[in-house]
Order: sequence, then structure tokens, then C-alpha cells
Amino acid sequence: MKNKKILIPVIICILIIAIVVVVFVVLNNKKNTDESSNQVDTEQLIAEDETVLDYNETIEKFAEACKSDEEMDNFVDNYVGMRALYATKECEKPEDFEEKFEQAVPSDYRDQTFEEDIKNSFKEFVTDGEITVKEIGELGKNKNFTMFDEVEVLFVDENTSEEITLNMILYRGRLLAVEYDYGDETEENM
Repeated sequence: MKNKKILIPVIICILIIAIVVVVFVVLNNKKNTDESSNQVDTEQLIAEDETVLDYNETIEKFAEACKSDEEMDNFVDNYVGMRALYATKECEKPEDFEEKFEQAVPSDYRDQTFEEDIKNSFKEFVTDGEITVKEIGELGKNKNFTMFDEVEVLFVDENTSEEITLNMILYRGRLLAVEYDYGDETEENM
């Protein structure tokens, strides 16, 4: 009888210890899985941001995105160089760009406020009509940031037949800025 009184509390203690160990192991495995998943997501985002795109495709996609805010948001997510824009913002001088670009991580340039500001600036080009690309000029280098490409593009508003000339600044085929071309004066949206 006395052995049963001692045996029952010992079994209960062993069960409690076993439950605590199982809970600890499960939580630790979940934490490790979350950390490795987060690391894979970060590496995937950086790889996507370093992918070089065809600038002609980017320009065509920009024209298509001018149909709606939703399409422009999608365009920004896929064709705008968020990492390069962030690095540019962090630069004191153009020579600092490459270093800032390499140091930028997704948590810097995928920040909700930064991303919303960029999306809103590109939404200024959304129009009621359909915009098509009429002519893409010769690709050249930007005068301030020589690692950026610059191209003049002639668009046509299909509803009004109005021609619109925009200067587009790109890095690795990803759009960074769009400027209205008013001849001598240029207004930049970035």
C-alpha cells in the first residue's frame, strides 16, 4: 500500500516532466523553422531584387499598369527597383550607391511606409484611358547616377491621341523614376 502512495506521485511527476519536455521541443522546432523560413524569404527577396529585367518589357508593363491603381501597385511590386530606390535615398553622393545597395535588406526597402510612398508616386501616372508605347528612344546613362540607365519614351493616350514624352530612369531594367519631359524643364516623380 505504501509503495502505491509513493508510486502514484512519482508517475505524475514523470508525466509532467515529459509533457514539459515535449512542449519545449515542439516550440523550439517551430522557432527554428520560423527563423529558417524567414532567412529563406529574405534571401529570395534579395535574389528577386537583383534579377536584371529587360527594360523594354518594364516600359511596356508600365504602360499597361497606367490603367488602374491596382495594376500600378502590382507593377511597382514586380518592376520597380525598391532596393535601388532605398539605396539612392540613403546615399550622400552617387559614389555611395553600390555600397548602400549591397547593404540594403528587405526590411529596409519593404517597409510599409516606404513602399506606400513609392506606390503613390507611381499612381500619379494612372489614367482613365489606355496608354501605349509609341517609341522607345536610345538607352543612355543618367547624368547624376551613371550606373542608372535613362531613356526617353513616347507614349500615346489612346482615348485622346495625345502624345506624352516621359524620361524613364532604370537600374538593372527596373524602373526607378519617371519624369515628364517639358522640353527644357523636367518634373521628376520618384
